Amino acid sequence: MLQQNTKYLEKKQFLEYVSVYRSFIIQESLRSLWKILLLCIILTSMALKSHAKLEYSSIVIDLLNDKRTNGFKQDKLRYPASLTKMMTLYIIFEHLQSKKMHLNTKIPVSKTATIQPPSKLYLKENTFFTVEQGILALITRSANDVSTAFGEFISGSEKKFAILMSNKAKSLGMNHTTYKNASGLHDKNQKTTARDQAILGITIRKNFPQYYKYFSIRKFQYRNKIILNHNKLINKIHGIDGIKTGYTRDSGFNIVASLQNENNSIIAVVMGMPTCQKRDQKALELINSFLNTKKTKHKPIWKSGNLTFSPTMKALITEKIKDSNQQLPKKYPVQKRTQLNTKSYPIKNSNVISKTR
Repeated sequence: MLQQNTKYLEKKQFLEYVSVYRSFIIQESLRSLWKILLLCIILTSMALKSHAKLEYSSIVIDLLNDKRTNGFKQDKLRYPASLTKMMTLYIIFEHLQSKKMHLNTKIPVSKTATIQPPSKLYLKENTFFTVEQGILALITRSANDVSTAFGEFISGSEKKFAILMSNKAKSLGMNHTTYKNASGLHDKNQKTTARDQAILGITIRKNFPQYYKYFSIRKFQYRNKIILNHNKLINKIHGIDGIKTGYTRDSGFNIVASLQNENNSIIAVVMGMPTCQKRDQKALELINSFLNTKKTKHKPIWKSGNLTFSPTMKALITEKIKDSNQQLPKKYPVQKRTQLNTKSYPIKNSNVISKTR
C-alpha cells in the first residue's frame, strides 16, 4: 500500500513538473514572439521612414519628336541600385560585338562571386555559366553573383571593372555617374542621375539592337528552374520592351522603361519610389502622358483630302471666305441608314479644304 502511495505521489509530482515546464515554455515562446513582432515593427518603421525621406526623380524622352524631354529632378544624384547592371551589360555587349567574347563563352565562378548577397543564382565556386545564361540572369533575376563573375572575367577584379564602367559612362556623356561595383549593391560613392540612366538606356538600344532583344524576355530556365523577369511593365502598354529595374533600401525603387512601336520611341526613368507598385504606376503615367500629348498635337491642314479632326485641334485659314447663311428645314425626309452625299467646301480656284458627309 505504501509503495502504491509512493508511486502515486511520484507520478503526481512528475505531472506537476511537466505542467510547470510547459507553462514556462509557453511563456518563453510568447516572449520570443513579442520580441520578433516588436523587431518587425521597428524595422518596418525604419524602412518607411527611410522611404518617406526619398523624393523621386524622373525623365521621359521622346526620340521621334526632336528628343522632347519632360523631367522632374532628373539631375539629382541618386543611388542606381541594380540599374548598375545596365552598364555591366553594355560592356558585355561591347565585348560580344568586338568578338572578345561569344554567347557560349564560359564564365568561371569565384568564391567572391558566390558570397554576394541576393538577388542571385546561388552559383557554386569553380563552376561555369555561359555568357548568354549570364545575360539572361542579369536581366531577369538581377543576379549579383553573376555580375561579380563577369567583372572578374573581363577586368581581373570587380574593382577594376568598376573603373572601366565609370570611364565608359563618361565617354557616353553620363557626366554625373560613378560606379563602384558591377551589381549595384549599395555603396555611398556609387551615384547616378535619372538623365544619365536615360542616356544609357537610349545608347544600349541604339548600339546593340541584336542584343537589346534580351531585355524583353519575361522568363528563362536555368538548371530546371524558371526565373521570372523583375520588370513587370513589359507589354503593359503596346510596345514596352524593357529594360531594367533596381532596388535597395537607400535607393528606393528604380526603373528604366522603353517603349517602341510603329509611332513611338520613348525612354522613361523613375527613381526613388517607395514601392515597386508606385514606381511602375508612375512610369506608366509618364509614358501615357507622352502618348496622349502626341495624339492631340496640332497638325497642318492641307487644301485637299478627307480630314479627321480632334476636338482640341486648331486650323489657321489665311484666305478670306465669303459668309454664307443657309437655314435648313426643321425636318428633312431622310430614311434611316440612308447614305448622304458628299459635300465639298471650296476656297478660290476650287481648292478643297474639307469634305463632309
